[in-house]
Amino acid sequence: MPGHDLGLSIIALTVIIRFLFFPLSIKAQRSQRALNAINPHIQAIKEKHKHDQAAQGAAMMQLYKEHNINPIAGC
Repeated sequence: MPGHDLGLSIIALTVIIRFLFFPLSIKAQRSQRALNAINPHIQAIKEKHKHDQAAQGAAMMQLYKEHNINPIAGC
């Protein structure tokens, strides 16, 4: 039956795509975990530099650098 072949093809394609994106998913999860770990520091920086976006950005980049975090790696 042709319908069964289509169903199996969809399932196979889904499994293949999930397998190919698995490393990216793991990397995103690790990055998110690292960002969650430094979240109190991030909130403190936002509060400290509430009215100065440039200083806030510089402090955030310094924090990321200290903790070896790439803020866009989890995207």
